[in-house]
Amino acid sequence: MSNRLKLGAALAALLFVSTAADASAETAHIFWKDLRPATQAIAEDAGLPMIAAKLPDHGETLSINLQDKTVQLAGYALPVDRDGDLVYQFLLVPWTGACSHMPTPPPNQIVLVTPAHPYTMSEAYRPVSVTGTLQPGMEKSQLFILDGVSVIQSGYTVRKAEVASVDTVPDTVTLPVNSPWSFLNKKKK
Repeated sequence: MSNRLKLGAALAALLFVSTAADASAETAHIFWKDLRPATQAIAEDAGLPMIAAKLPDHGETLSINLQDKTVQLAGYALPVDRDGDLVYQFLLVPWTGACSHMPTPPPNQIVLVTPAHPYTMSEAYRPVSVTGTLQPGMEKSQLFILDGVSVIQSGYTVRKAEVASVDTVPDTVTLPVNSPWSFLNKKKK
């Protein structure tokens, strides 16, 4: 290999590493509270997860501060479009049971995610981390649940997302002990 070719390859590798480092430095690690107005009550204050019907704006006030930014957010994946274990689109929600077993969170607490590659998931409500460009905007999705179809409105989308399994969701809402859905808090063995 000529010296010129070696130098070119070395420069290209250096540029790639530099670009990759810059891209990861620009990723904002956000929490669910970042997707709602600061004035909106947090779920724990009410003792139950917040639902859209109880909010003055029905949870439709979105954070435009994060528009077009690359973010990373952890939550629970609820498949919308799947074929067996391959998931092509899912709703990212802040607690287990949201949308199918419990009342639906407000739209500003639901993210419609389209993975860059189909994500393998054998069961709903897997804790995952999603990284991609956040776009505010209301979208409706049909969610097929045991007792029929539900239309869920999400306030944000992330397309071409990188999805990774995580052990925990740092800011998850824990359901009250007396909730009929408290079985969803128990870890699977």
